[in-house]
Amino acid sequence: MAVRTDDMPPLMTVADTSRVLGGLPKRTVQKLCADGELPAVKLGRQWRVNRDRLYAQYDIREVRA
Repeated sequence: MAVRTDDMPPLMTVADTSRVLGGLPKRTVQKLCADGELPAVKLGRQWRVNRDRLYAQYDIREVRA
């Protein structure tokens, strides 16, 4: 199933980010957020990843899951 880049919200959840990154485990995405490896902010107990910065960081144009 293809994940369209324009279907993702500007601040993506860990689950969204996992799908964009090819099914990376959610726990790994959380660790990457906590370690500062992903452009993320913590809102309460949840991480949100900036879509545009993530796409630029990994040169993502079309995403497939």
